[in-house]
Amino acid sequence: MPSMTELGDYLEQHAKNGTVVWYTELYDHFHIPKEVQRQSDNPIPLLLAKLVQEDRKAGRPLRASVVVAKEKDRDKSKLIPKDSYFEALCRIRYISMPHGKVEKRQVHATELAALRKYYGFQPKV
Repeated sequence: MPSMTELGDYLEQHAKNGTVVWYTELYDHFHIPKEVQRQSDNPIPLLLAKLVQEDRKAGRPLRASVVVAKEKDRDKSKLIPKDSYFEALCRIRYISMPHGKVEKRQVHATELAALRKYYGFQPKV
């Protein structure tokens, strides 16, 4: 099981590179077996929740913003996190819960932009 530091470092690297990562890529990277992924004590969501709390306390943009839900045959740059991410985001940022995919993508894009700026991502020109 990865440590919170290892997971945080992995997500920071994605933020610095300007990329997002699917949940399944996290499982593959940290060698989380399929049977563990289906269990209620799956370590990845638990660690992501702890990272969100840590980022909130430190006043940082949420590192969990780079994690998106996987939808088959879709461009992941247009994917958005699971609803649990938005519920946590709304509680932390005191914003209203976005309802449609377009609204969620706008909120997520704003959060990603703040995260990339915080970690110094410079788009290539």
